[in-house]
Amino acid sequence: MKLGKLFSVSLEKPRLFNFKLTSMIYSFNWIYNGKNLYLILDYNPPTVAKVSEKDKELNATIYSLKNIITQSEAAEKIEKVLGFNEKIEEFYNKIKDDPLLKYVPIKLKGARLRSVDLWTGLVIAVCQQNASFKQGWRMLYNLYKKTGKVLQVEDHYVIALPRPKELVKLDARLLAECKLGYRSQTLIEAAKFFLENSLEEKLPRESPISAEKILREIKGVGQYSARLTLVLSMRYYELPPIDRWTARIAQEAYKLPSATVKTVERVLKEKWGRWAALGVFFLTVVLDAVPLSEALMRLKENDLKPSFSTEDLTPLNLWSKMT
Repeated sequence: MKLGKLFSVSLEKPRLFNFKLTSMIYSFNWIYNGKNLYLILDYNPPTVAKVSEKDKELNATIYSLKNIITQSEAAEKIEKVLGFNEKIEEFYNKIKDDPLLKYVPIKLKGARLRSVDLWTGLVIAVCQQNASFKQGWRMLYNLYKKTGKVLQVEDHYVIALPRPKELVKLDARLLAECKLGYRSQTLIEAAKFFLENSLEEKLPRESPISAEKILREIKGVGQYSARLTLVLSMRYYELPPIDRWTARIAQEAYKLPSATVKTVERVLKEKWGRWAALGVFFLTVVLDAVPLSEALMRLKENDLKPSFSTEDLTPLNLWSKMT
């Protein structure tokens, strides 16, 4: 599906904003190609922003099937996705001496979490269930490549995940080819729940705690998946998504008596305040999302700087290495 060019807009970058880092963290090559960042601003009609950096500004060219979106609407959506309004300095002040995150303000200075829509956030979260970093993102990659809709922007191809009403109609054999295991059924249940409850309209009006409870009504979605969804889509940082990997690392770093979710959540909130979930997000980046045993060894050796040159797959090089 080829999209037509509508218009271009310029956006002034906020302080402490690094376009390259923000673009490359947890990206595939149809999202970021080393120069341009491609953001899906809408699905009906399909609308994509091609974003690049020039001096103190970001230049965004908008492509769509219909000329419906306005320049101000496009700029507002891009700024929201890129976290322009986040007071990142406050987060840095919280973590500057932290044993786990002290290198974030140094090595990842200006990097922001790039948010996604609610449905995409849930799909990402479900793919991470009981999976290593490589397994989870390979499943997501397969889902995009085998079931996604291709949107052509000039000579670049952007892939959009199937929306809930499209996913429930997918051939079971095609979904099986994505090698999601039991997660395929969870996604089907989630898609049905989205459609039956108009979730994309309802959830943004809820508090973080209420939103988590609603998502956990979906069969197969627990606390971790619900919270990760809310972090990625709504920047609800008050409720950190804690899995065994995070819990054990936190236990070791802060000398905790146990690694229960309740204990770790309490401590992370004490250490990182209202930024607790963003801290969990960046913890995976500074440790290159390596397996737990390796992460614990790196912690012991104070090796908490993200790698920019490793041959292994990491959150920073997904865009260039997963093909």
